Amino acid sequence: MSLRRGLWVDVDLADLPGRQVMLHPGWTNDRESLSLAVREVGWYPTTMMSFLAAEEAELKWGWVGSNDDGELVLCSAEGTLVGTGENVNDVSQVTLALIDTGA
Repeated sequence: MSLRRGLWVDVDLADLPGRQVMLHPGWTNDRESLSLAVREVGWYPTTMMSFLAAEEAELKWGWVGSNDDGELVLCSAEGTLVGTGENVNDVSQVTLALIDTGA
């Protein structure tokens, strides 16, 4: 039997350095598939710790795009960086899960 991990992927966001972040395209609050994805990434040594991390993750709904350096960044729906007004490319609606790894 195959486990459903959903579409969650781990990403590095240029404007959230040092944070463990999982990204899901579109809007979701599916923590079950998030917990399996967190376990698969290997941030925690046990399945129980992965499930707890997913339950406690901060979910944010918003937009991401790529800046001129090709880095993934948070942006507005219009494709601009908050604060600078810089335009970004490939804007997508996403759900971000900010994971506390205790580091």
